[in-house]
Order: sequence, then structure tokens, then C-alpha cells
Amino acid sequence: MSYISKLVGSKDSIKGLNSCCYFFDLKTGCKLIALFDVLIAFLQIYRITVFETVEMTTSSESPSLGDGLQATREPEVDMFGAPLTTKLQVDKMDSYWLRVLCCVTLLKSILLLAGAQWDHILCLVAWMLITAFSGSLNFFYHLFGEIDFFVVLTQSLTAGIQMYCGLVVYSLTKKIWNKRNDFASEVEVLYSHGSEASIFSISSP
Repeated sequence: MSYISKLVGSKDSIKGLNSCCYFFDLKTGCKLIALFDVLIAFLQIYRITVFETVEMTTSSESPSLGDGLQATREPEVDMFGAPLTTKLQVDKMDSYWLRVLCCVTLLKSILLLAGAQWDHILCLVAWMLITAFSGSLNFFYHLFGEIDFFVVLTQSLTAGIQMYCGLVVYSLTKKIWNKRNDFASEVEVLYSHGSEASIFSISSP
């Protein structure tokens, strides 16, 4: 924590942003980031659940037309229009990994909401660390998997968005840190002036 404090409070640190997307202040931007992460996590969980339900249904039911002929039907799609029975779908290992990422996303969203609402620097720093760690794991997980242009493009866009969101949270953290330091400096100056005035009044005849 002391290292983070020095990094945020250093004069050579990144200056940071003054707003989020030019329309929202930093607090509102952080809250919107947290709500967006929660929405994405719930949509991802819903998609995984639908995929597993359809997979179980298709594996248990195999309609036939007789004489060993299998009936064909149109591939089912999810709410996004993506086919649920293609090789691009996640397998069980991917499902477990995505569920873990969704849980981590929900956890860090709570931290970000708490940090933005009550100016809690520790929650904001924890969000940045968890985001950097989970984002790196997710990037390398897909990097060593099946790579195509769509995967590279998606991961690059995701990394760019996460870096901007991290910069917004960092900017709010730096703003809160500077505000507290300025307040502490003002209190210290007032206390020193009051002490000098009391000492002068006692020493004067």
C-alpha cells in the first residue's frame, strides 16, 4: 500500500484524466464502469447457462426417422444470434474459466462501487490490481488457445477498453489522494499558526 501511495502521490506520476468520456465526472464514470462490468458478467453467465442447457438437451435427445437415419434441424442460437452447436462454442473447461472470470468481475465491481461512493482508496487500488491480474490471465489464456483474427481483434479491443477504464479509476484515486493531502496540509498550517499565537500570548506580559 505504501508503494501505491508513493506512486499516486509522486509528482512524476501520470497526470490522469479530468473526466470520463468527456461527459461524466470521474466518480460517475467509475460507477458506470462497475455497472457495465456487472451487466457483462450476468449476460456471460446467462449465455453459459443457455449453452450448457442446450448441450445437455441435444445430447440426451437424438430424434430419428427410422432405418438409422438421423433427423436434422436448424441450429439453435442464443440471444446474440450466435449458433450454439458450432465448434466456436466454449467447452466445459472454458465454461469453468468464464464462470471464474464472471465471479471476479462481480467482486471487483463491488469494490469499485464502494471506492467511488465513499472515496475509499484501498478499494480503488484493489480494483486496479485485480483488473490487471485477471486481464493478463484472460489475455494469455486466449493467446495460447485457438487464435484467429476475430480472437485477436476482440482481445485487443478488450485490452484497450480495460486500459482506459484503469486510467479513469487511477485518475479518481489520484484526485482523492491529492484532496486528502491538501486538507491535511491546511489543517497542519492552521494548527501551527494557532500554536504560535498561543505561545506568543503566553510569553507577552
